[in-house]
Amino acid sequence: FIGYIINHRKINNGMQLRHLVLAFFGILFTNLYGQNPSETTFDVRDPMTKSYNRISASYELGFYKHYLLKEAEHIHGFGIGYTHGFSLSKTAPVFIEAGVTGLWGFDRQEYPEILLFELVPSHDILAYPGNLKQSGNLFSISLPVSLAYKFGIGSEFCIEPFMGISARFNLLADYTHKLHCDSKEGQEILDHLSPSEFHDKTGTWQFLTMFDEDKLGEEVWRRFQFRLHIGVNAQFRHINLGIAYNIGHGPKISQTTRSSFLNVSVGYNFCVY
Repeated sequence: FIGYIINHRKINNGMQLRHLVLAFFGILFTNLYGQNPSETTFDVRDPMTKSYNRISASYELGFYKHYLLKEAEHIHGFGIGYTHGFSLSKTAPVFIEAGVTGLWGFDRQEYPEILLFELVPSHDILAYPGNLKQSGNLFSISLPVSLAYKFGIGSEFCIEPFMGISARFNLLADYTHKLHCDSKEGQEILDHLSPSEFHDKTGTWQFLTMFDEDKLGEEVWRRFQFRLHIGVNAQFRHINLGIAYNIGHGPKISQTTRSSFLNVSVGYNFCVY
């Protein structure tokens, strides 16, 4: 199911998204109201219906698609988060989950076979090929809120599909670009290029924050975004494994770039009461 979402990130006029939402709530209300309360497998004494806390660590893969590029660029990262599950019923395992996650991203790209003589024609380094290396460090805070329902399988295992919305605050997106030459002499020449020379010859900046509107114009990143997400957790005793995909609706991260995310997490549920 998550694989289907990933392979169909472009949702046509919101139709597929509406179908997913209707299917999710259809399953939820069928389980809430479609069975006799006396026949339900959950009761007030069951931990499946009680509120809980969760701490988790996650791996995140970001997809950044510029409208001029055929393929999205990938940014890898990790996160640490806390979630509280609010029980909505004493007899059915339906919850509102709210939490906070700190997310660190690392963007490492290399653009090979740059013709250095075109960059620095006044110097005799024609015989030495080189490349441009990009290094980016990102940090954001996500505040997700989800509606979740637990399906018990035996006494110690459950599956929990969820869907919700999150507010994402992009706080850091700093990039460094550096030209590399295979010769020591050529590298010394490149290292002494002024910032303006570097930009004029490469089209980018040596040091850049993605929130600098003066340098980036319409490419500047937004600090704040609302996002929709859908996913599923698998819980065995106190251990929780989860996968979620950000559907990518809402504002673009910039006027020219869309971003979406796949998140895989492992967590521990505690303080069930």
